[in-house]
Amino acid sequence: MNNLSIAVQTIKDSVTAVEVGEAMGLEIRHGRCQCPIHGGQGFNCVLYRGDRGYYCHVCKSGGDVVSFVQRYYKMSFKEI
Repeated sequence: MNNLSIAVQTIKDSVTAVEVGEAMGLEIRHGRCQCPIHGGQGFNCVLYRGDRGYYCHVCKSGGDVVSFVQRYYKMSFKEI
């Protein structure tokens, strides 16, 4: 396992999608928010506690906390 993989796993083990959403300033109601990926208006995006990540029932975007941040900020990791 390389350093990037270890760092990504550490992030996944340390923070939940709810905590990430709060840090990003999303309005969260009962574990749901407006999807920041597709810009929806309803609270269709579920932010899970624990290591389950997120899922939007409209745009079908889902994944772990790392992919949530990557999709929101339109960024990716590149191996060096």
